Amino acid sequence: MNMKRNFSNRSFNRYIINSESFLTTKLGQEKRILLQDLSGKGAAIIIDIPLEKKEKVKVNLNAPTFLDKPVSITAEVTWIKKIDENLWRVGLHFGLGSLELPVLNLERGVVNKGFVKKDFKNLKIIFFVFLVCSAVLAGLFIKNSLRIVALQGISFDAEGKSRALINGEFFSANEEIGDFIEIKWINEDSVVLSMNGKLKILKLNERMSYFSESSLDFLNTLKNALR
Repeated sequence: MNMKRNFSNRSFNRYIINSESFLTTKLGQEKRILLQDLSGKGAAIIIDIPLEKKEKVKVNLNAPTFLDKPVSITAEVTWIKKIDENLWRVGLHFGLGSLELPVLNLERGVVNKGFVKKDFKNLKIIFFVFLVCSAVLAGLFIKNSLRIVALQGISFDAEGKSRALINGEFFSANEEIGDFIEIKWINEDSVVLSMNGKLKILKLNERMSYFSESSLDFLNTLKNALR
């Protein structure tokens, strides 16, 4: 007996099912079967009795993932292979009757693709909500963490001591501003700031933005955790 099957002309996708179904033989014997895989034109089953090639059988297909309810259809045995003692794997062909089956819609994407589209739509909604929440949290983080340093003026007293007007307050050299900024020198039109050990020049009527020390610690902790 030639057990080879030709897959080259198969125009229907085959889906793995592995669910319990039922088959009625030509003699009216009802048998419990394992529905291994399913397509719009046929199926592969495992059964505990041998069937005859070209035998007409009635199959009650149970595939909850693709079918709303079990579907009953007449099929023809196209091949049969013994895989164990009292166990056979059988190929079934639905014939023209499959054209009216809901399972055929699965092949054309009505059932299966509808399921995927619904899933994909939900994923898009979840992803959109995630992006919105991330943007809001990022905005709040920046708002609460970002600091501004503005050099608004420089004054010199009678003794020649200079002071810098920064963010509406006067500071002298070697004074600290906020979290970790120290004024190193005050020039005629600029100041030299020390920020995290690095020197930066801030000119008159200019402003400089920076993150607070606590926020930098948080970002560094997050960076190390993601490594």
